Amino acid sequence: QAKHLAHRFEPSFGAMSRLADAVPALFPALASLAIISSVAGTGGTVALVRAILARLRKAAVDIGEASPHVVRSLSRRLSRELIAFASEDEHWARRAFLQPRRLAGGVLALVLLRLCARARGALVASLSLMKPPDEELDEDLKERLLTSQRPPWGAGLPQAPLSGIWRPYLFSLKEAHENLSEIHAMLGITARPKEKMTMEQITEGVRRVLLFKYVQLIQVTDLYWSQEQAKCIARALADDCGLGGNDERGGLEECVTQGLPTFLPWKAPAWLQLSQRVSIAALRPIFLHLWGWTSRYIETPCGMMHVYDSMPEAKGASALPPLLVQHGMFVTGWSMALLARLLTRSGRRVILPDYFDFDSSLSISDPSLTGGRPARRVTDRLQCLVAVVQDILGSGAAEVDLVGHSFGGYMVARLASQCDRLGLPVRKVVLLGPGGPVIDLSHNPSVSRFLNDPMGEIEANKPRWLPAAPLKAVARSALGVLLSPNNCNILFGLQYSEYLGSRDFGSKHPTLLLWGDKDEVAKPRKAEPLGRCLKACFPHIDAYWVKGGGHNIQIDSVLTVARAMEAWLDHGGCDAESTSSLADVLLLPTRTELRGMELPADNAEEQSTSPEVLRSRL
Repeated sequence: QAKHLAHRFEPSFGAMSRLADAVPALFPALASLAIISSVAGTGGTVALVRAILARLRKAAVDIGEASPHVVRSLSRRLSRELIAFASEDEHWARRAFLQPRRLAGGVLALVLLRLCARARGALVASLSLMKPPDEELDEDLKERLLTSQRPPWGAGLPQAPLSGIWRPYLFSLKEAHENLSEIHAMLGITARPKEKMTMEQITEGVRRVLLFKYVQLIQVTDLYWSQEQAKCIARALADDCGLGGNDERGGLEECVTQGLPTFLPWKAPAWLQLSQRVSIAALRPIFLHLWGWTSRYIETPCGMMHVYDSMPEAKGASALPPLLVQHGMFVTGWSMALLARLLTRSGRRVILPDYFDFDSSLSISDPSLTGGRPARRVTDRLQCLVAVVQDILGSGAAEVDLVGHSFGGYMVARLASQCDRLGLPVRKVVLLGPGGPVIDLSHNPSVSRFLNDPMGEIEANKPRWLPAAPLKAVARSALGVLLSPNNCNILFGLQYSEYLGSRDFGSKHPTLLLWGDKDEVAKPRKAEPLGRCLKACFPHIDAYWVKGGGHNIQIDSVLTVARAMEAWLDHGGCDAESTSSLADVLLLPTRTELRGMELPADNAEEQSTSPEVLRSRL
């Protein structure tokens, strides 16, 4: 019977395809069909489809080419004819009257059809606004990665390092033991602790740090560090770490080969990439329709920057200062949405900017304004965020509060200082697991080994009974997400001096720091040097560990973070009163405890010294 029906209706398949494309305009007719077919059975449905096709042929209208007005008019007439057709069938009318549950199913189908049509339209609209994913690495990043193929040792720096001096050449904002730990992890040495490294291993680590910091030098000249110069720097570092008597050679076979530059970028499977984009696009209707936020664009030096604004029409009506909430790397504003939603409950206006040129971002830079390159430099992002602050203040706000997570925390600290120089009033700053000079770059040798040789590490460390193929497939998918072309352009495109080695990181404003004590992404430095660095960069800081919090404390500990932020922004303390709203009940698993960080005690000399002087001393 199915073959017979298919053969019979085969000439009409083209018309039915065009009918499906015109679903929004033909909704009245399709709704009538949904209700009637739910109670008419298979035979009745076939008859109704035949009536639709007959009516289309009678109208002689090509659905694919007709104007929307003509299609809607046809749809209304067709709907009336379908209802009349069904009402003439006494058997159908009796079944509909006697079986109301089937009629209710038809009504439900009608509602679902309408909701699906609206959801599809919203999803398509969101996808059309999002930046397409990068397919290739930026040209300047490609040139930087090619330096890994240059000879490891050059002809020597024109000015040789002085004996006993290592700080200008290595991670100058960190102490000697921290540099030794960075080198140990960067080399991927798992066979011995950092204190047992040979001088040859430390020298190789110095070479890799020099390559990381001064990659531009090796791109333009062969007058870069020689092996003897690197050994002189390594000797100075070892002496400061109390390893002065270590002249042991060998051990280079324990160091992982620098294979990461040859693997970049990893390609994510198409299905995974599509699911990411669709998931992010599906969040936009929630922000706009369910939460009532506004999606708008602000003019910046790099183009039109997208922001979600909870109350753009408030014009400073709230007594609370507006709050700019900045997301971190590899994500967009959606990652801060739950926290931002909780912060709006007290009537506070919240603004969520999207960085330019992130995958799936709604902010796409204008090549005519950026010189034909994406807006990826820290200075570019800083100028754009200044424009957002100016827009907020231009709406009537007297001052603004700044919040940032991860890379966004680093950026809002720089933004606060930049606003001071420009005379833009900033009241308070909140940092959530920030990046920059306060984190360890390489803290796990096993991670370094995996990133430089992922498939080899899987083969070497998997259990004998477990096949390698599924593990490698999972690893490729994960690396395709983590090291996608866009993520590589953002992360590896940053220069040391503008992020990890920045001397402009800090703010004199009252600052709240919340950091997950289980954060393995932006892993904080050791307690003592971290405390000194924080006090030097942020003289007026209140710092707390979030118990059990990972890197994304704005999600896994959102209730505690939101309450602490509200209390601190309002009256300067983190002791918030507990509430029993529905949102608090649903988010109860994200409630945890705060523990104060141990920071150096203030003294009169420190209180009277500017952050710039303290940083220079450090």
